[in-house]
Amino acid sequence: QKPGPQTRQGGIIEGEAPLHASNLMVMCSKCAQPTRIKAMRLEDGKKVRICGKCKEQLDG
Repeated sequence: QKPGPQTRQGGIIEGEAPLHASNLMVMCSKCAQPTRIKAMRLEDGKKVRICGKCKEQLDG
């Protein structure tokens, strides 16, 4: 917030706000870092999600 006539001192105001699900990242349990999700098909045709950094299969 910028300083004004009523508030002489500026500063950062903390407050809650909505966050869209597309702005979130999944935490990988193996490398413990936020990562993007890659998709991969197994031999049986099942689609699984994998970590984009360590290529480990994600739980779910």
